[in-house]
Amino acid sequence: MHRVCYGKVLETDDMPFDGQENTHVIKQTAQPWKPSAIHYNIVLDVICRDKGSDVAELAAVHQRMRSYGVREDTVTFNTLLNGCRMLGAWGHFREIEAHMLKRSEWGVTRMDATTWGTLLQGYIECRDWASVDRCISRVKTVSEQWCIATQPLKGGAAAEQEDVACQEFAPTTQLWATIVNAYAMRDMIGQMIEARMAMSRLGIRLNAHVFGPIFAALHRMRKSLVSKQRDPWPAAALALDEFAAMRANNAAVNAVILTNVLLTIGLGRECADVSDPRVAQKLAQTNEETSKELEGLVSKARDPNVYAALLNINAKTRSYSDIRALWQTLVLETRLSSQDAPPVLTSRTLAAYMNALISCRAYEDAITAFYDHAPTQPQSFSDKPSLHMRSAPAPPRLKAVDLSVYEAAAHAFARAGRHRMCPRLIQTLINNRIRPSALIIRYSLLSPDNTVPTKNRSVRYTRPWTLPLSIARDIWNSVIAVRQNAWIYERKDSQPVIVNDIAAQLIRVAAYARNVEFGEEVFDALAREAEHYGIGYGEENTHRRDALPDYMQCAPNVRTYT
Repeated sequence: MHRVCYGKVLETDDMPFDGQENTHVIKQTAQPWKPSAIHYNIVLDVICRDKGSDVAELAAVHQRMRSYGVREDTVTFNTLLNGCRMLGAWGHFREIEAHMLKRSEWGVTRMDATTWGTLLQGYIECRDWASVDRCISRVKTVSEQWCIATQPLKGGAAAEQEDVACQEFAPTTQLWATIVNAYAMRDMIGQMIEARMAMSRLGIRLNAHVFGPIFAALHRMRKSLVSKQRDPWPAAALALDEFAAMRANNAAVNAVILTNVLLTIGLGRECADVSDPRVAQKLAQTNEETSKELEGLVSKARDPNVYAALLNINAKTRSYSDIRALWQTLVLETRLSSQDAPPVLTSRTLAAYMNALISCRAYEDAITAFYDHAPTQPQSFSDKPSLHMRSAPAPPRLKAVDLSVYEAAAHAFARAGRHRMCPRLIQTLINNRIRPSALIIRYSLLSPDNTVPTKNRSVRYTRPWTLPLSIARDIWNSVIAVRQNAWIYERKDSQPVIVNDIAAQLIRVAAYARNVEFGEEVFDALAREAEHYGIGYGEENTHRRDALPDYMQCAPNVRTYT
């Protein structure tokens, strides 16, 4: 005979039977359920993933966890760090790091690879490079200690390990890829290569997440050397060495990596000029091998990144026929593909196609591509997009596009001399709840390419280096409209739109038009922008000023004053 009590089956066969159902009461004290750290970790993780949550809710659950006497573990602090990073609560982020460092010194809680990876990613996002370097230094030290502590185990010996914390910390590929990326973002080429070599020395597996930032930084290095009219061979030499290291480690490659390799070692005439025939042969061999592998990716997989990479390469070579042929292949594949297949017509491929056409100075073709494939287009005043024949099938259209497509459209409109479309383009962004960028304003202020004949140019430019005052005022009104939207201006991740080079261009237009009032209006708005973001030239504003790149600075500089 069994009886259920408090959810448990209790044996009652040994109880006396008096001819009736046994009614003996079995007393048992019910133990109250107490949540553990695992339960709170799940709750904290759910709060972090909820876009509507805030840091106050995260801190409240953590405080309740402590009030119930539940001991935090490493997963708890890692979840709190990641939540503060995702919510942009950098003050709490630093407090949790300080608390973890104390507990780690006391031997209560260990800091694993996930902890350091989250710290690095957070400080990279908030551009606190001093804290990034501090964390990298600590990771390098602990990784070396881990390598020394585990060396006897790798050799098969059963030696005792002195530092238990070093045994528990195991460096991962993701952690060191973040370190490489931190150096690559700041174009610290020597430290970046040294970090990659340290990974090989520590026995950490290398993959595309490691080599992707490396080749992107080397590509920027080459462009910087070319812009300064210096020999680009140092960048190409490093690219060849890293390409050989990538092959030696059997790291899988993607279209972005192959593109940066090709652009770094040079294409056609841009190839580095070297006197050593063996080096020249190696350059040509790597170029041919990478090009074939990139083209082979088109037939192997439906990957929009491959199409975007090939379009970027053709843009560098300015091969108009290859660009058009590749885009026709993409459009045909989009029409013939099933609905379940991953799309190859994306914002990235459309923006790459438009930028490739702009590089060939085919501005009207880029505008036509925008009208054909973008979901919404601003209405023109008098110029209409080129209409397709009625017998031709309608081109495939995207349901939504990102900011890169609108930036390419603004570039094409400006270079084609259709500047009046740019304010309507900015208004379209605002209506679609897309935050305009400073790059769109820069493109809108570009002078038209007078070497390309066009029928749609509605304004006659007397000076090729500036714009008419009426167009500059229309663009300026669009900038003011951007700043009047609270959902854009008051966001935590908002960035300046009125920056130095944009203000300088508008002030120069006002100077040529002899309109002092317009110039003062722009200069005052630039000063208010710097005040809003707390950016100035005093020592107290150094941290905020250094958090933004040079092209995003809005504190009035020499150019604006001049």
